[in-house]
Amino acid sequence: MLFLFPSGQWSRSWSRSNRGSQATSCGCAASSCARCFMAKLPLAFSSVLLFALALSLLACGNSPPRQLVSATVTPATATASSFPNGMVPFTATGTFDHPPSPVVLNPAMWQLESSTLYPADAVSISASGVAQCKAGFTGTVTIQGGGEVCPPKGMGIPCQFISGQAQLTCP
Repeated sequence: MLFLFPSGQWSRSWSRSNRGSQATSCGCAASSCARCFMAKLPLAFSSVLLFALALSLLACGNSPPRQLVSATVTPATATASSFPNGMVPFTATGTFDHPPSPVVLNPAMWQLESSTLYPADAVSISASGVAQCKAGFTGTVTIQGGGEVCPPKGMGIPCQFISGQAQLTCP
């Protein structure tokens, strides 16, 4: 068998019974032992590499999904008249229980917070978070943006909307 030392030199190792015949423990003549070792090296290396790949794939499949813990909406306050055509782009950012966190929620869920101070249709919000005041409405509304956290299926517990808030003043 051949061993490679840190100095880069090869060293041959013979068993006691094979010293006289000049055969190595790998079953080849001493002069061709390096070839024998090099022929077996790719097989050993690929086997170890395949085993490591299999372990990493198994580990990836067993990790629990990240859970949304909180959300923030930016800008926190906005005045519609300060934006082109009164269209205000909002962004929701989520904080999760493990990395990567925080991240922009894409897609995010958007809604107008219910209030007796303004009508339910005072502002329209697109799926991408762009809000626009309804013509003729004057006042301040609360925009909510975030995502849902759902328990495991079969528990009968509804999903929970985790959101941050921002204030939009119209017009």
